[in-house]
Amino acid sequence: MQPLDTESAYTYYVFMNLTLSIDDRIVEQARRKAGEMGTTVNQYVRDRLVELVGEDDTEAKIARLRALSGTGDSNGWKWNREEIYAERLGRYGNL
Repeated sequence: MQPLDTESAYTYYVFMNLTLSIDDRIVEQARRKAGEMGTTVNQYVRDRLVELVGEDDTEAKIARLRALSGTGDSNGWKWNREEIYAERLGRYGNL
């Protein structure tokens, strides 16, 4: 079987504008919250629509990971393999 030649394959993206009717107060609150998350309302809505249709958008996932990284609080807990698997080891015995 002949290998597929992908050197001359191109992807073209076509964007569509969408008009929504939303109360001004809601839009202002959404802009503030999106700004706090490091994004825009436009990007946030686009990301949610991608999630809705289940499209695999790696770039959006990376952007979300970057936006959320460092926002958690472990209360000083450090990752420890033995603690994580202690229950499993107790349940199944020391294999």
